[in-house]
Formats: sequence, C-alpha cells, structure tokens
Amino acid sequence: MTHLLVVANETVDARTLREALAARGGDLHVTVVSPVNEPQRGYVVYTDTRRASAQRRLDRALGHLREAGVPADGYVVEADPAAAVRDGLATLEPPVDEILVSTHPEEKSGWLRRGVLDRIRSAAGSVPVEHLVSDGEGPREANVL
Repeated sequence: MTHLLVVANETVDARTLREALAARGGDLHVTVVSPVNEPQRGYVVYTDTRRASAQRRLDRALGHLREAGVPADGYVVEADPAAAVRDGLATLEPPVDEILVSTHPEEKSGWLRRGVLDRIRSAAGSVPVEHLVSDGEGPREANVL
C-alpha cells in the first residue's frame, strides 16, 4: 500500500488534486492535512471561523475522494504547512511514502510567495514531494475563508 500525505488548504478539493489521486489507482491510502488559513492583512477573522472553514473544505474533499473509491482520512491543523508535514512524517502509520502539495497558481498562491513548498521539501527529507497546481476548477462554497 502506498501512503500519500496530501497538504492542501483552499485547493484541497480541486479537480487537479482529485484527478492526480485517481490516476495513481491501485493500493493507495491518503491522509490529507489541511492547514488553517492565515487572515490577510487588515482583516479581523476569528480562529474558530477559520478552523470551521478549513474543516468544511476538508470534509467535502474527503467525501469526494471516498466516493471515488480512494481510502482517505485527514485533519485540520493550526500550524505552518511545513511543520504539519514534519509532524505527519513522525507520527502517521503506515509511514508516508510520498507527499503531494496542492496550491493555487503562482500568481495567486501565498504559499509559493512565502516559500512554503521549499520548506516542505526540506522537512520531507528523502520522501518525494510532488507539487500540483490547481486549475481553479472545483466545488466552491459561499463562505470559504
């Protein structure tokens, strides 16, 4: 069985990610880590609201993966994505075989602007990291932070 750790936030239910997972087929287990959004400058956004939005996105994504026959579980974290990867690599069973990071395109991605992908690769050590860029296609909900 291949254990994939997926790190995604706003793109957790993007078509690009779902298609990449479906294309792998076979004996696969997916654990999704969905970090809570950091509010943009100048906005007052309460922690419980941000966490609830991340949980709704994650629940929707896990439902779609399970409907597609992909065994999946996941959790929301209030940590930097690279720290969440380090924690996942240290605690998840079976051990993680590969990491998929899903982001918005470069012009829209705060993670790419802040060097999160490079920090995840550093945290991953010898575990392969694949970067998926969302095509912007995926279910949307009106109240996503």
